[in-house]
Amino acid sequence: MDIERVAHYWLTNAELKWSTAESLYQSKKYADSLFFYHLAIESLPKARVVRITHVHASHTHDLVELAKRAQTEMSDERCEELKTITTFNLKARYPDEKFEFYQRATEDYARLWIEKINSIKLWIQGYLK
Repeated sequence: MDIERVAHYWLTNAELKWSTAESLYQSKKYADSLFFYHLAIESLPKARVVRITHVHASHTHDLVELAKRAQTEMSDERCEELKTITTFNLKARYPDEKFEFYQRATEDYARLWIEKINSIKLWIQGYLK
């Protein structure tokens, strides 16, 4: 396996998902935007996992688990943020959760979480240098 090629895939995927998330936010599709921000953030620790383990990253969407596998140091607050962002994946995809999440994902709610997601992006990128 070409480690840097696989890591590059995850980093490129993160950029593409980030761009899609921004477009969805601008289109006022806040729940979908948060879902794509989750996908973008998910790709970053996967790149690190590949670099440090030399094996493919797992198929999990659990950001706390991925952050641990990426050997990051995280506060309890950061852990709770990652847990909440992980739910954006499930709540935007599955019908039982979808309607409630779409109602909760207002512009203000999305803006609050996008600020946190930006901070998380920078935090994870610090481990990728």
